[in-house]
Amino acid sequence: MTKITIISKFVILAGIMVLLLGMPDVGQAAPLLDNPDNSMSDDKRIELVSSSPEEVIIDVRIDDFDTIEITVEGQTYQRLSLPETGTTLEVGKPELPVIGQFVAIPAGANVNIEVIDIQQSISPGYMVYPAQEPPMDQAGATEPSFTINKDFYQQDVFYPAEYVTASEPQTMRDIPVVLLSIHPLQFNSARSELRFNNYMRLRLTFTGGTDMFVAESGNKADNAFENICQSLVINCN
Repeated sequence: MTKITIISKFVILAGIMVLLLGMPDVGQAAPLLDNPDNSMSDDKRIELVSSSPEEVIIDVRIDDFDTIEITVEGQTYQRLSLPETGTTLEVGKPELPVIGQFVAIPAGANVNIEVIDIQQSISPGYMVYPAQEPPMDQAGATEPSFTINKDFYQQDVFYPAEYVTASEPQTMRDIPVVLLSIHPLQFNSARSELRFNNYMRLRLTFTGGTDMFVAESGNKADNAFENICQSLVINCN
């Protein structure tokens, strides 16, 4: 589960997403609205390698991430972030960046996703800040108390467990899409180790369905939607 980083652009994006897809599931990663070339920033980039009715290949490159330290109850934590991304949202578990990216898929197809190449490094000495309950959006509301899942922080596992996951297929106007949630950072709290996946090549393969990236009897509609599609969907063409 992920939450959206609070930036003003999200307000615009949320409205567009409700109109195009209906109300998205709470916690989906947020793609950017203003990246028509699918580049996010100087230190974070997603590039389309190839796209066909059989498969889509995407490269994800992350040069660096931001760190701030927070001390709570005598314990110093690192809060990690990437510009213009969401974060994991399971309260009490490590809060880590999540990159969201829409990918068009053939109508009616089943989707399989795999990491076919990866570059990563592991750094010791981290204690990643846990995700917290969001504050209530009203004047005078009490700030939620600090929460940490101590049992989970003792487990010898990397979190999130997957490098990338895909949502169930959705329809953006007449274009079937899935939303990828990409995890460039994973944390093993028992070992105090942070795994940085600075490069991943992802392959989505499709079975069943048609050879068209448009739903039956559908079309991509007007130029206004075409511009939105180009901004949100990496293989919108």
